[in-house]
Amino acid sequence: MSYKGIDLISGTTILFEQSLKNSAGADLATGDTFLFLYEVQADGTLKTFDFNDWTFKATACTDDEIAMTHQKGNNGTVDTGVWTYLLSTVSGFTVGNKYIAKIVNSTAMPVALERKFQWGGNQEDISTLALESGGNLAKIKNLIHALFIK
Repeated sequence: MSYKGIDLISGTTILFEQSLKNSAGADLATGDTFLFLYEVQADGTLKTFDFNDWTFKATACTDDEIAMTHQKGNNGTVDTGVWTYLLSTVSGFTVGNKYIAKIVNSTAMPVALERKFQWGGNQEDISTLALESGGNLAKIKNLIHALFIK
């Protein structure tokens, strides 16, 4: 779900997916595609995700990238240009924090693509665990809808 230009993601896993094209605009099904993850800090600096121990670090990482897999359609007979990686350990993510996923393939056009997202407990832009436990989330949703969504 996207609201005002940022995706909101929650759950026990994150599926990263990106359609890549070559310089001619055709689906890209070859080469090495890598995923990098960054946590945006309050001062604008970035922590890098270490795929070795599943944490964000301001220091050097052991594995700052991970390979993505090209997916085929029609029973494995059609190249789609869609690359995926399923992150099954999300304990390093903090509710409310913002993150950047960067996908790189040296033969893609463009070579690198970034997507910003916010990690949250729910798919609402302002939800927090405190609001949910207090039972006020529905009231706030209705107020926002009345004020801003016409």
